[in-house]
Amino acid sequence: MVFREYYDRLIEMLATEDNATEIMHAKIEFWRATGKMHGDEPSFESRMAAFFDWYLFDKKVKGLTPLEAYLAEEPEEIEIEREIYQEFLNNIHSIFIVKKIASNAITVRDLFTGLDYFLNIEDGSTGFYRGVVFEGRILPYRGGLYLSPALCFHPKESRRIIKHLFNMVRKAGETSILPLIHRL
Repeated sequence: MVFREYYDRLIEMLATEDNATEIMHAKIEFWRATGKMHGDEPSFESRMAAFFDWYLFDKKVKGLTPLEAYLAEEPEEIEIEREIYQEFLNNIHSIFIVKKIASNAITVRDLFTGLDYFLNIEDGSTGFYRGVVFEGRILPYRGGLYLSPALCFHPKESRRIIKHLFNMVRKAGETSILPLIHRL
């Protein structure tokens, strides 16, 4: 399987009927932080992707994210998947700017940390252009780095404002930028 298949399979495994009540409560919490969404709005699919990213990787239930809980409960017989999903725990959620584009990869800079990341693109078409600013989540997968499908693009001009806000967060001693990201 390729990266996206593992990512989609993870959502299928964790967003089940058994978890319907928990997911409903999580959606309410997510909407409170990011603004309510409606099924007929043009950004509905990207907002739902952002919700599932947040739910899998950030939402704590009894001290664990759903992915952490899954890895703690699942038997060892799915060793390959376990290794891949364990890698996913080391994700990087931030706001990035595209620095370079190649046919099968892009280089992005994290606007919070200033670190550059070389990202693999599976299908060869990035849909990005140099200088684009976006919120995203980088997931490690088999020695490479990939973007989750939950992307939120910001106007190019917003870069300076976002960097200013990140500087304010740093000066305040904050290490988590998630509340700020949700407000942007």
